[in-house]
Amino acid sequence: MQHSPSSPLTWLLEFMQRSYPETMPALASQVLAQVRTHPGVQDAGIWLRDLNGYMHNLSPTQSGDERLAEEIRRVLARGQAQTVALSETIGQVVPLCIGEQVFGALVVVELPGSSDRELWQAAAAHIAVLLRLAQATPVAQTENEWDEFISHAVHEIKNPLASAKGYADLLLRRAKKESNESYSKGLLVISQQLTKATGLLDQMSDTSRIATDRLQIQHAPADLAELVRRAVQNQQIKTEQHSIQIEGADEHLPVDLDEGRITQVIEAMIANAVRFSPNGSVIAVRLERANAVSGTPLARIVVADQGIGVPAGEEARIFQRFKRGSNVAGMYSGLGLGLFVANEVA
Repeated sequence: MQHSPSSPLTWLLEFMQRSYPETMPALASQVLAQVRTHPGVQDAGIWLRDLNGYMHNLSPTQSGDERLAEEIRRVLARGQAQTVALSETIGQVVPLCIGEQVFGALVVVELPGSSDRELWQAAAAHIAVLLRLAQATPVAQTENEWDEFISHAVHEIKNPLASAKGYADLLLRRAKKESNESYSKGLLVISQQLTKATGLLDQMSDTSRIATDRLQIQHAPADLAELVRRAVQNQQIKTEQHSIQIEGADEHLPVDLDEGRITQVIEAMIANAVRFSPNGSVIAVRLERANAVSGTPLARIVVADQGIGVPAGEEARIFQRFKRGSNVAGMYSGLGLGLFVANEVA
């Protein structure tokens, strides 16, 4: 599907939201096929470096121009994008990296005048994640080994996601300054999707920490009412289809807790209510004060919605890892970890 040259951000958004095979070389083939749909692109290739330092071309159609090969070697060594002038085209060589590790390069051959290095740097960050996931074939002998792998994988994948989000947010600020409404909407969606992806990785990381007893809770004085107000505000920003109302959080409520973790629990409960409630409905968040026990003030946070509810007998199931109610199985995206993590933290 071709797009007009004036909509590179629309193309990038569709590129990042598209589903790809999970194994190579099918993954590389479909990614490159999509790259070639961008206006002005004449050819594209992915080059990977093996453990011995040799380069492997995953695209048989990629030109073997010696100048391109030299730039690829330079990019793999330095980790910086390069532009090379070919006979009638321009070659963009962009590193594929996870964190500081450069393991390959995306090579895009474009017509003069259509070159867009920032676009290909954002695309390369996404491609790097896809390739690393395809290459990750852990053989976990125990559940503990699997949890350790998840913890490592999350750390590695979050780095390129942060890079891609940085590019999207930078371009979003530029688009707003130029009053470009179409670019702003596309970039906002990219930024939101990257935030969502990072949130899923955080859930995976916390799940791994819980399984290996490495989840840290650090208590400190805090205002629970302020935490509730902030959590409601954060979640309301994310939805225009629901009204989140707050009760009982007007007065200061001093407590001793892990501010970050409790905020995570509150937001997880609200986000769950939003996900499974019909558009236009109201979600009520209520902070209730209870009688103190041994001098320690107690409080209860209640999140009430108008959603589809939980089938009888499955109330405990929805707080288990990867589990959901049988009435919503396969109907919603996500990992099924939000309530599990919230319950373990609380």
